[in-house]
Amino acid sequence: MLFYERKPLAMIKNRVSRIVYPFVVFVILLSPLIALSFTYTRLVFAGDPNAWSETMASIGTPLFFIPQKTYHLWFLYYLVMIIGVSILIAFAIRKTTSLARSISKAFSWII
Repeated sequence: MLFYERKPLAMIKNRVSRIVYPFVVFVILLSPLIALSFTYTRLVFAGDPNAWSETMASIGTPLFFIPQKTYHLWFLYYLVMIIGVSILIAFAIRKTTSLARSISKAFSWII
């Protein structure tokens, strides 16, 4: 609805500011913390007496701060992909007016 009630650029800006920016910020912030906690927990459960020092040693690698997974933010990752596909579909439908009218008639009939 936001795509048609406002301009497409306003909808894209809205979705980027509400979904994409928080996703990027929190993946960057949470990924090292989660990796740190997973590493420490794995070493503690393995019975390593130097679990903390070995966990801190893993921070020295450059790949430690680059997010490898989305962890608990998987839903935002998929939401970003769904929004991207929806925008592409909306632009495609907007370009073909006959298809847009047919879809509108079909939904009017259903509702």
